[in-house]
Amino acid sequence: MRIDIKAEQRKFWKTFDLKLIENGEPFSILYEKGGEVTYWAVVNKKQSFVDNALSIDFLVREQKVRINIYVRTDLALFSIFERNKKDIDAMVGVPLKWVEGTRNKNTRRIAYEIPVNTGYYSNYDEVIDKALPVIVTMKEVCELYARNHFFDF
Repeated sequence: MRIDIKAEQRKFWKTFDLKLIENGEPFSILYEKGGEVTYWAVVNKKQSFVDNALSIDFLVREQKVRINIYVRTDLALFSIFERNKKDIDAMVGVPLKWVEGTRNKNTRRIAYEIPVNTGYYSNYDEVIDKALPVIVTMKEVCELYARNHFFDF
């Protein structure tokens, strides 16, 4: 079955928006760049392409949602998280991947991945319900260790 990636992204983010409203809007997401839907959404940001973000990535081909604290190049900033790795792992409470060099040699991510059955919209609610508490906790991690670097509001 051939999947229309942009249609999948639109459906996923629309479902995500509805879930945020249903859950009292604990944060906002931005998933458009230049009027086009993207595979990523940033939390509490005014623009979508940024150096540091709490990001939700809807990876259609890989069939997963990746929630990640993303630091593009600021190794000094990321070292704050590394120094507190044990506390962050305990605080988030799910198995996190600490990943280096995904976009360039200095890119860093603290990520949690949730499998998603793309092409079947019916499982998006369940995936988002699983993701929301992790995102809220990862937002708390960003606020605790580096608030001024991650959120515009």
